Amino acid sequence: TPNTSFGTTSFETGFELYMLNKRLSLDATVYESNTKNQIITVPLDYSTGYASRVTNAGNVRNRGIEIILGGTIIDNPGFKWKSTLNWSRNWNKILELADDAEDQYVIGEGGTASIIGKVGGTTTAIYGYGFVRDPEGNIVYDEAGLPAYPDEIQYIGDASPDWKAGLTNVFTIGNFTASVTVDGQYGGIVYSQTHHKMMEQGKLKGTLMGREQGYIIGDGVVLNADGTYSQNTTQVTLPDYYTRYYRRANIESNSFDASFLKLREVSLGYDFPKSWFKNTGIQGVQFAVFGRDLAVISDFPIYDPETAALNGDTILPGVEMGQMPSPATYGFNLKVNL
Repeated sequence: TPNTSFGTTSFETGFELYMLNKRLSLDATVYESNTKNQIITVPLDYSTGYASRVTNAGNVRNRGIEIILGGTIIDNPGFKWKSTLNWSRNWNKILELADDAEDQYVIGEGGTASIIGKVGGTTTAIYGYGFVRDPEGNIVYDEAGLPAYPDEIQYIGDASPDWKAGLTNVFTIGNFTASVTVDGQYGGIVYSQTHHKMMEQGKLKGTLMGREQGYIIGDGVVLNADGTYSQNTTQVTLPDYYTRYYRRANIESNSFDASFLKLREVSLGYDFPKSWFKNTGIQGVQFAVFGRDLAVISDFPIYDPETAALNGDTILPGVEMGQMPSPATYGFNLKVNL
């Protein structure tokens, strides 16, 4: 009997703990959700006269944990300091695919990178061409001294981070309140098509190698006729080397660690004295200025690792294509309580 159930079922549990007269709190939650029979497009044999069909299939499980630690570090009449730390991690796993989806399902494609789901894998796994390597992991070069072309795509990495975290500190001095929030993530990868193009055109610092000599000898090995490997010694011109090494289809050479730390928001507010509004019906007035996305620390060589591409209506995490710089935002607000 076919399984006709669909939708998401979830389970969540946790606890709240207060200590030191509620000056310290801990909120922990664990959850699990299963999404079944999502609407997916399954490829068909062209002999049927159709390229694909839309069906309800699959089962994706998400398990996770979220922890929030809050505390009042200083609580004096003239000065207060409150801090909140949050940490979360999610484990994503594909339990089932459509019966006729063979062993994998292409969730989406961006440039030459593909998000491919496999049973036992995740919905954010990035596949594409990488380097050909010998048994010791060295890059294999061809007779021309350029990285050899691989025959098949391979697993490059996962766009999802190992964990995410954030820290907010709120300081109150008299009628002034200052707030600082930093957050970030650890792990995950981003494929950057912008990096491919900029390296190909020699516009990034990564292309400085070899400019003094006028040639490059790729660090790797060549495959000998007897099946052994020896050190690559062939000189190649800079344009040939960078065009091949960072070619658009090489997802491996154009992918980077997506870890980052951001200064997400800084704000400064002032509560006007309530005595100013006696007999007016106004309970309070607060004015604040703020700035968001002010700085980022990351090894990602383009603008912002917190990015994704869009293919039709499908969001492709971990894929960057022609990203524009992420702007900082500044503003103010006026709050009146009646």
